[in-house]
Amino acid sequence: MAATAAASLEPALAAPSHWDEFYAHAAKPDVAEYMLPYSRIASYLDPDFLGIAIEEARFLVVGCGISALGEELYDTFAGRMQEVMNVDISAYCVEHLRRRSLQRPRMRFAVEDMSHSSLPSSSYDIVVDKGVLDDLLAFTRFDASGAPSREVPTDAGERAACAMLWDIRRVLVEQGGVYLCAGVHGPERLDSLLRSSALGFGSVEHFDLGGGEVGHHLHVCRTQSGGSSSSAHEHEGGFERYVADVLHRKYTEVMPLLTPERAAAVRALFAPSGGGTCVQRPAGALYTEAFTREEQGE
Repeated sequence: MAATAAASLEPALAAPSHWDEFYAHAAKPDVAEYMLPYSRIASYLDPDFLGIAIEEARFLVVGCGISALGEELYDTFAGRMQEVMNVDISAYCVEHLRRRSLQRPRMRFAVEDMSHSSLPSSSYDIVVDKGVLDDLLAFTRFDASGAPSREVPTDAGERAACAMLWDIRRVLVEQGGVYLCAGVHGPERLDSLLRSSALGFGSVEHFDLGGGEVGHHLHVCRTQSGGSSSSAHEHEGGFERYVADVLHRKYTEVMPLLTPERAAAVRALFAPSGGGTCVQRPAGALYTEAFTREEQGE
């Protein structure tokens, strides 16, 4: 990858110290599960579904927290996989999990920020994300009083999500890699992120896991299963094009305020340059140019 995602990001949205404090003091239990237990997604981690021999598989669990997900995955297959790597931005969580898994020799642990990790490229067959993308998309810009700002919309959530997905795509093997994303968001929220040609997944499947009023969803994203290993993800300026693609869809397809006329106006703001690529522009600037101040407050 020629350009790193981190170079295009806003400042850190949540310091590691926040999560250290949260898990060390607020979350007292030894194991804390966010949203879905392992049993709800276990069938999608079956080697036959994933299309990989378990003895060859390298798993990566992102945003592991103090969940038992990695341990249950490991124990289900009696540790026969190559490794289960657990990463989190919180050093407290990583050390907590490490101490719990001293008897699991192929469990690995690292403190990593998955928006710009140091993990080697094309090194994992399966990446599992349970709720991390939800957290990133929930980021909100606040004003000086601490209240959510409605002056301009924030694109921080989309940018943070793009950065993590870009890095996940980087660490997945080019042939037959699988990213499993479990969370509360369905295709209407995640399609623009996961199906962008700039990100380069070969296929994306959605499974409705139910779950009552809120609802739970699983997206299974696969890298190519054959043919050339090159993808749009590797091209110069690819991350910038990916962000532009996601924000373009946000402002033209997702936001309900857009009439056809306003949608056309926003598309014009993303007009291709002479080189034929989308021009990345701050979402706040696009918003103020597309809407009146009264409409921005709705």
